[in-house]
Amino acid sequence: MVGAAPRPLPGDAMLHHWSVTHRPGAGLALARAVTATGTGVIPFVVVLLAGLCVHGTVRRRAVTAAALALCPGSGQALRYAVMALVSRPRPPRAD
Repeated sequence: MVGAAPRPLPGDAMLHHWSVTHRPGAGLALARAVTATGTGVIPFVVVLLAGLCVHGTVRRRAVTAAALALCPGSGQALRYAVMALVSRPRPPRAD
């Protein structure tokens, strides 16, 4: 693994502290809203609905919906693979 030691990289603690103390409330709310809508089941529902709205036969809509669902699915798989490979510690959840 690249980051086998479970400690922050040089400079991370300082940057984390600065960003927590200088973030505006509106920016935090926006970031949380974007995170909430971009993770979990919501993106998959959106792309499936988009695929089902395509004009054509039922089979064509199903194929389009499946192909669209493959995009965020493969992105999530790649994300988790990189996270497991790098193994970089995350900031505290409260931050």
